[in-house]
Amino acid sequence: MISIDGNKNDWMDISPLVTVEAKTPLEGRPAFVAFYAARSNQYLVIRADLTGRAVKVDTYTLFMDTNDDVSTGFISGAPDSNIRGMDYMLLGKSFFKFNGTSQRAWSWHKYGDITCVCDGHTIESAIPLEAIEIGKSGKIKVVNQLNSSDWRNLIDTMPHSGNIPLDFSSLPLVEVKLNPVAGQKTGEK
Repeated sequence: MISIDGNKNDWMDISPLVTVEAKTPLEGRPAFVAFYAARSNQYLVIRADLTGRAVKVDTYTLFMDTNDDVSTGFISGAPDSNIRGMDYMLLGKSFFKFNGTSQRAWSWHKYGDITCVCDGHTIESAIPLEAIEIGKSGKIKVVNQLNSSDWRNLIDTMPHSGNIPLDFSSLPLVEVKLNPVAGQKTGEK
């Protein structure tokens, strides 16, 4: 069972989908070192591990392309960005669906707040499956970003180019325990 509580000990049986060699970050800046994903009957659960200075959950962003089609979803206008065709976004504890008429428009509909916990170096989240539409291929592409606390600077991205491919049906099936915060959408317990 995975508890969404910021403690990574219950992920011991889950292998990371991506790892980056741990290095001493510039000036102690935080940096991603691993990304994990699993699923339950109700949630897509993710974990991102960081090194360096501790972070707060509200500086974390997860972008998801759930229909395996870059011609739909948000595309960042930043040069060399790997944010292409993203249908959903987890921004701190808030979950959004892209609803722009132009792929470059920053236009998102808020689903609501979901369970997302950070202990400073581990971020865990449970995204309700009812909140996302997964395309027929079952492929999901994700990109993690970490921003400065004032949101003026991008601190780190995982991966640095491309995206992390997830085959939803192949993700480990786990039980999930939520530690909900009042007012968050958590689905069934």
